[in-house]
Amino acid sequence: MSKSRSSQSNPKYILNPTTGQIIAEQKRHTEEDLKATVARAREVQAGWQARGLGYRSGIIRAVSPIIAERAKQLTDTICTCSGKPRVDALGTELLTAALVCRYYPRLARRTLRPKRIRRSSILFFNKHSRLVREPYGVVGIIGPWNYPLGIPMHELVQALLAGNTVVFKVATQSQSVGDAHRAGAKVWICKGEYPTSERIEDKPPYIHPPVVIENADESMLVHKREIFGPVLAVKKVKNVEEALRWANDSRLGLCASIWTTDRRTARKLSARLQTGVVMINDHLMSHGMPETPWGGYKQSSIGRCHGELGFLEVTQAKVIVDDLLHRSPRNFWWLPYDEHLEEGILGGIDALFARALGRRLRGFLRLMQSYLGSLRRQARD
Repeated sequence: MSKSRSSQSNPKYILNPTTGQIIAEQKRHTEEDLKATVARAREVQAGWQARGLGYRSGIIRAVSPIIAERAKQLTDTICTCSGKPRVDALGTELLTAALVCRYYPRLARRTLRPKRIRRSSILFFNKHSRLVREPYGVVGIIGPWNYPLGIPMHELVQALLAGNTVVFKVATQSQSVGDAHRAGAKVWICKGEYPTSERIEDKPPYIHPPVVIENADESMLVHKREIFGPVLAVKKVKNVEEALRWANDSRLGLCASIWTTDRRTARKLSARLQTGVVMINDHLMSHGMPETPWGGYKQSSIGRCHGELGFLEVTQAKVIVDDLLHRSPRNFWWLPYDEHLEEGILGGIDALFARALGRRLRGFLRLMQSYLGSLRRQARD
């Protein structure tokens, strides 16, 4: 008998974070379930890719009006499962999802089409090179809990448009920002008009209130880790240089923001921040702009999603080089080698790179003599 239990007999419940009541039952999948799912995705991928970008784009574009028609139902589901406000669900989840389903098909036509590679030298005049993007096959995507629809839709749509099939896994756990309180920081919990220094209790409603942490230092996890919640750590600094040191003193570097009326200074500071995204007088919202790449420095991420770079992450590059003169003489690097070939290569180097004009002209003549000699030898053969 297998040691793993059936997903049917090992359910996981989804709770309403406001009431603590069970609102749905979710299968707890086993390793065997995962293998079977990946195998099925691999089985149908070739057919999905063969349908072509036009067909795939039509399927994806059709999702936007469905989101519009079911906006209230989808909002109810997101809010009931995550506890987020309805405006947040509408603006950062549904609007984003509908937007990417319309924008990425247009971007895919430009990004995924074969591109001609310009020649590096006249020596390769008879070579025509193209760069094509091909899907990996099956792409695995893990979505975080804080934006269950808005975040993964970018990656899902781009992977599918590129011809991949997708195995998607939702988040299974969330954060729990009392470490700072235990470390001695003052934690302010906003429960109305004024903040209070109360502890967050582990009982319904499981709604994390806005939290401001005063005098945060480098020993606290809030300084070292990503906090997926309404938590703001505040520290007074002497000048801009100290602020930059604090901002960069982390193993993470996903997103930063600069708040100032001096936009010129802000642009200079943005070049010194060690993050993949910098926003001036705004924060985080570029994630909802499908044209802007998203990703971080250091340990925040590998690669980028969204925009053109997102399509490059879910495809692999292939170079195709076609010889336009397939009946021409053999290339320099073909055997057998002889003195005529050596003389022709030396002439080509002089023709392209010698300083003196006379030497370059003589080199060109030697190159042409070698080329014409190859034609005569090929004709005799």
